[in-house]
Order: sequence, then C-alpha cells, then structure tokens
Amino acid sequence: MKKSFILILVIVFILSGCQGNNSDNQDKNQKQSETLETLETSPALTSLTTVADLKKKYKEEEEKQYLTPMYNVNYNKVFTIKFNSNIYSTNAFPHSEHDLAELFTEDQVDRFNKSIVTVHTDARCLYESEVSTEEEVKDPDASQSVLTVSSYDPVLTSFDSTRDKEKSWGNAPIYYICIRYDLDAKTPTKLDNPIIIPFTIKSPLQSPNANYQIDAEGRYKLVWNKVKGAKKYNVYNVMSMHNEEKINGAEQGYKHTYPYLIGTVTDTEFQDFASDGDQGLLYVGDEPDDYQRKATIAQNRMVEGEYYVTAVDANGNESNFSPTVSTFNLSKTLITGMKELHELYYLGFQTIDDLPKKIKLSTIDEATTLDRDIIYENHIEYDNDGFALIPYKVKGTAISGTTLVYIFDEQKWSNFIHNQDISDHSGGGLVEPENVMEYAPDSSIVDNSNNNSDDLIERQKEYTREQLDEGNKENVPQTETANDYKINADSALEEYLALNIIAANKKISLKAFPEALNIDVLVDTLQKVRYQNPLVLDIKNYGFDYKTSTLNIGYSESKDNITKKQKEIMKEAHNIILQIITNDMSDDEKRQAIYDYLNDHAKYDDAALKNAEKNNYKTIDKEFDDSFTTYGIMVKKVGVCGSYAATYKLLSDLVGLDSIVVSGYLGGVPHAWNKVGINGKWYNVDSTNNGTNSGVPYLLYNSDDETAEDLEFVFDKTYWTDEGLKQFVSEDNSLDYYKKKGLEINSPTEYKNILLKFLKGNDKTLIVRLNDDISEDDAIQVVQEVYNKSPIIKLENAIIRELLRYHIWEE
Repeated sequence: MKKSFILILVIVFILSGCQGNNSDNQDKNQKQSETLETLETSPALTSLTTVADLKKKYKEEEEKQYLTPMYNVNYNKVFTIKFNSNIYSTNAFPHSEHDLAELFTEDQVDRFNKSIVTVHTDARCLYESEVSTEEEVKDPDASQSVLTVSSYDPVLTSFDSTRDKEKSWGNAPIYYICIRYDLDAKTPTKLDNPIIIPFTIKSPLQSPNANYQIDAEGRYKLVWNKVKGAKKYNVYNVMSMHNEEKINGAEQGYKHTYPYLIGTVTDTEFQDFASDGDQGLLYVGDEPDDYQRKATIAQNRMVEGEYYVTAVDANGNESNFSPTVSTFNLSKTLITGMKELHELYYLGFQTIDDLPKKIKLSTIDEATTLDRDIIYENHIEYDNDGFALIPYKVKGTAISGTTLVYIFDEQKWSNFIHNQDISDHSGGGLVEPENVMEYAPDSSIVDNSNNNSDDLIERQKEYTREQLDEGNKENVPQTETANDYKINADSALEEYLALNIIAANKKISLKAFPEALNIDVLVDTLQKVRYQNPLVLDIKNYGFDYKTSTLNIGYSESKDNITKKQKEIMKEAHNIILQIITNDMSDDEKRQAIYDYLNDHAKYDDAALKNAEKNNYKTIDKEFDDSFTTYGIMVKKVGVCGSYAATYKLLSDLVGLDSIVVSGYLGGVPHAWNKVGINGKWYNVDSTNNGTNSGVPYLLYNSDDETAEDLEFVFDKTYWTDEGLKQFVSEDNSLDYYKKKGLEINSPTEYKNILLKFLKGNDKTLIVRLNDDISEDDAIQVVQEVYNKSPIIKLENAIIRELLRYHIWEE
C-alpha cells in the first residue's frame, strides 16, 4: 500500500511539471531544478585510479612520517637508531659541566623539545605521553651517530602481575618511538613532524581485546574475546573514587597508574566488581531477622576508574594488559542506586493515589541525580495484616522490590495500571559492528623478540618502503553510488576506507598506509568513516590480518544488495530534497525543513529497539538490519536513532550544510544524533526524539553540550578520531529552540506566569523546559498555586506529562 502511494506521488509530480499554464508550478519547478544543480557530489574519480593518485589529492607524504609497527619485541629491547649526521653535536646532549648542571634544573618541556628520540604510549607523541628512557650515543665523535634507546622506568606496572621485570618497557598495549631528527640528512636536521614507529612487547599469550557492555537494565559488564591457550583471566582496576580524579592513561604515559587485581574468572566476562558474588547488585531483606521486604536497591557497585584484563595459561604465564576500558565517559549515566533511602521498600503508602511515579537515582560519580519512572506490576498479594503487596521495578534498571498500600481499592488500581506509561522514551538503539581485531599479532606470525641485531629499525625502514611501493600501485575502487555523493574524509586513508566499504569490499589492503597497521589508529579511523558516511551499510564485523596487512570486513548483505540499497537511498534523497528544499531558503530554513520532514514522514522502530535491547545492543536479528542504517529511515521511513542521524547527515550533505553524526548514550541507552555547524560554531540536533516519537517537538535542537548533558545525553569518542574531537565542542546556546521561543523556564515565578497565560488562553498544548534551578518540588508548588487561580474546567481537563526536563500540558 505504501509503495503504491509513493508511486502515485511521483506521477502527480511529473504531471504537474507538464502544466505550462500554472506560473506557481513553473516557479516551484525552477527552484527545485536549481536545487538539484547545487547538490553536493564527489568529483568523478576517473583520474584517481591508484592509491598514489588519492594521496596526491590530499598532498600527503605518510611514507616520511610512519614506519610499519615492530610487533613482539623483547620486554627489555634496546633499540638502535642510525643517523647520517652527528646528532651528539646538538643541544640535546650536555657538552660541558655547566650543561650537565643545567639538566637538573631544566624545564621538562624545554628538555622534551630538544630531544632526538622519545618514546610514548600515544601515537601523537606529545610531551604528556612520554615514558622515561635512557639514550646513549655510542661514539660522540663519529660523523654518523648511532643512538641506543632503552627503558628507564617501566609503565603500567602492577604488584599483582607476573609480568613485572626490571628494565622492561612495562605492560602498555603499544608504544611509539618518535624520531625527531632526519635520519638521512648529513647535518642534524629537526623534522617538522616526527617519524613514528609503533612497537609491541612479546607476550606469552595474546592480550584479550576487552570492552564493556551495558545491558537493558543499565548494568555494566566487562567482556573480551577468548584467548587461545588461556585457562583463566585476571581483571585489574585502577580506582578513582566516584571517578572524581582523572586517571593517567595512554595520553599521559600511564604516569602513577598502578592496576591492582580485583578478580579472576575462567569465563570471558566479569561483573563482580564489589567482589562479593552479587555481580554488582545490593540486596536487602534476605536475612530471616531482617524487617525489610526483599528488594534490590543498588547496582553497578564499585564500578569506577579503568579496567584491564590479562590472559593466564596453565603454567601461570600472563599476557600483556588489554587496552584500557574506561568508565569516565559513563560517570553521569551509569546508575548505582536510590539517591536516598526510599519509602518504597522500607515503609508503605496509605492509598494507591500516594504511590510515587518517579524516583531519584544516583550515578557512579555520586554527584549526578537522574529521575526514572517506577513501573508497578499487576500482581497483587497480601501480607499477614491484609495490606496489599505491590511489586515494582525502576524502568531501565535492576532496582526492584515490593511496596505496601494500606487501603487498596480495586477500581482505582485498575485505572492506575491502565494509565501507567511503560513505553521506552529513550529513542536510542545504536548497535556497533563486532570488533574481532587482535591488538597485536601472535608471535607465530611476527616475532622480533630474538632479533638482537642493531639493524631492526633499518630493516623496518626498508620493509615499509617495500610495502608502500606495492600498496601505492593498488587501485582505488570506483562506484556509481560513490560518485553521486561527496565522501566525508579528511585524509587519503579515510577516503580509501570509505570508498572500499561503500563498494562492499570484504578485503581491504592497507600496505599503502603504514599508520593504519597500528590497531589504535585503524579502529579510530574506521569508526569515523563508518559514522560520517551514510552510504556505509550493513557492516557486521571487522578484523585485521597481520600476515597480509589486510582489513577484513564482514557484511550482513551481499555486495549486489548493498549496491541496490545505496541507489535507492540516493534516489529517495534527491526526491526528498526536491520536495522540501528550494534555493531561496536560508541555511536555517533548510535545516528545519530536513528536521520537519523526518518528523512528519518517518517513525521510530520500537520492535528494532526491543530486539537490540534483548541482545544487549551488541547484535540484531537480520530482519531489523535496515532500521539501523540510512536505508531504514530514508527508504522504509522506519528506523532507530542511527538511521535518523545518518539520514539527517546525508540530506544535509547533499544541500551543502555542515553536520556530523555523534554517538553516545541517552538515558543509559546507546544513542546517535547530530551536530550542525552554524557560523563556525557547533550545535546539537536530535532528529530521532522529535514531536512524533517523543511527544516533545525539537527536544534537542541547536543546543549546546551543557543542555544536551542536562537532558541525559552522554557523548562518547567513537564517532571521530581522538585528536579531532575538540573542534566540535558546543558552548553557545543562543540558538536553542526553547531558549529562542521563550519556553525555557528559569524560575518558579516564570513558570507560574507562563502556565497561567496558557490556562487562560485558547492554546491546546504547552511544552516548556525547566532548567536546573527549578526542582521538582518547585514545579509541584507552582501547579498547586496555579490550580487555585485558574479556570477549573480547563485545569481539570488538562493532562500533564513529564519527559526529562520537559513539562507537557495538553487540554
């Protein structure tokens, strides 16, 4: 039926375009034609046939900056670096007693800036991530210097780990040698950008690829892949009480970071953070002499700081630490329990009318308070005194129990249950493809631990040149769909990945991109490409083959089907733009037209969300695949947040509007939305939670980050490369929809005046947003005061709903 309707619309449009006597139609068609001509598309790739051509487009010279990684070197490896000049003559080394004395008082940043070679735990090679090393020039008078670099103080050490050894590099997942002087110049020449050589330390077993999951009840859990040869897994924590103090991670060289063992398991998941066997939950009422009713009053106990996982074999040999799993970005969203002892579980209520509908909860930072709905179950029992025992559960949590109602009225209870809102208003449902990459290759594939020769880096330079020569000759895929759309990329690597994935290629050679052989860089870049290019569809998983330097992508659809979907997406996108956009529109009008179109013509896929929730937002059943990609909202007109955000970006891209897709959480549920660029500033827009889906039009529209966070939006870092995230910080709230409309309430008096005006007027609906200065008690007091001054009929007929910080009044 929907297909027929769309066909009729297209026919009507064509027929109306043939009516030469209608001047309005002629004007409209002219504007739409002009709009089509201005759609943003990629330049044809006819001349960009090889990777080398693509690099020229970006004027890149990656081969001078990055060498291929050295995997599985010995734990105490001393690196030898040969220069074609005498680098001992530079001011990096003391040449007199006076110079030597100054070393002890020299500013450390000044010392760093003079360094010949530094070693880091972060690929950007900044001062903050430097680790302590010893450097020695073998023959200070030689015209060609030979510099050795060894570890002075190992990083990320633990008293509980069997891996700690003196003179070792430590337990970081990966390190970076940064050579700051030209290796080939005949005189010491400082480079504008360092040559970067990643290396990993050989481990008896593969390091687990650890991550976290948050289930439908908002409970946090560590998960990782099964490691070959592992009999058990150790879980380590670096504690930060309530996440108040930031932990020094890779970007800070892991300084003063000492993980301690909190648990050992044989499975590939861990949730017992409080080490009491209750998997992070807190129960009351279990003891026979406990006067309290049974209840679960807390969750995510002792979840804080950062975590690492190691694999241990039957002989007790332990792997390197996994990459860091941090909780800091979840500080304001991971619920721990009730803000205060609540009468729900230790007292009771006189009547059904007294039952609370919301409860205040704390998060792991102990400073954030979130309101959550209480859902009562229609399963009544009676205690020995004849009082009604009513089961309850706090929505989106494991917090639950039974409460008492002393005077129970069956009819009131029936009405109460019937009117209870149990729907999910999060509008979330973001599902990531499975990452099956190993952080470093098994030593059976690449093993540098027994190579004690001085030419390891020289051989790495030669190997990199060979790889580059081969990789630069490889062809760049060209598809009709990609040529119809401007690829979102800021580097040759990003465009190369985007073109390959849009072409649904399963194997992508990375020989031409040494920097991508570092898994940190590869995953970071791949995530950005996936989020910011709406024609990337149906990725199921991704992994890396160290033997062939190949990125492997698994898709849930065939190449032909993906191409077919992409063509349908682009066709519908152009049709939509013809319907809603004209050249005489301002950019603001175009943004609103796109937002309004999604509100009026698409709807949220609740069934897809439930399916994702069932699978802890890690996988989805195939029937719901489209609801998580651009195809869902653009073509089928049904989808979840990821589909809305991708569709919003694609339409914005095609009409020349700046936008990006943003990822994070909303109400504890994985979520995606957009940021839009307006006059050099960035603003949040959530097209998913619009009037149709949430009941609140423009819930988040041209808002700053603070407003978004007040509404429980939590940002993560997966949607962009780490070094570029700062450019999208949103600090200006002057364009926020509710602020501009005068519907953001800053005081009880302001709320009272707006409410009185509404009740005395003819409007049927009022939606306002309360800022943090107005408490729930203040709002209740305002309603009580207004009740005494307003036309009783209109007030009695009014329905009041709450969503986040919004109050919705409807007559």
